[in-house]
Amino acid sequence: MTTALPFHLKELEQRAAVLQLSIQGLRATYATDAAARSDFDAVTHDAGKLRAHVAGLRIEADYAEGGR
Repeated sequence: MTTALPFHLKELEQRAAVLQLSIQGLRATYATDAAARSDFDAVTHDAGKLRAHVAGLRIEADYAEGGR
């Protein structure tokens, strides 16, 4: 399980990136008022933080396994 962890974290990192881009695209299409734009911006920010945390976990997992 631990040998596959960096692979799964890399996949999660990529999915978070796609999610972040999708949210930005939806904002442009559906956020017609200030409240909606604010909501989309908050979710985009959270997706970016998630992506950064997953990237950090992947780096830690790679390091723990000997820097593969």
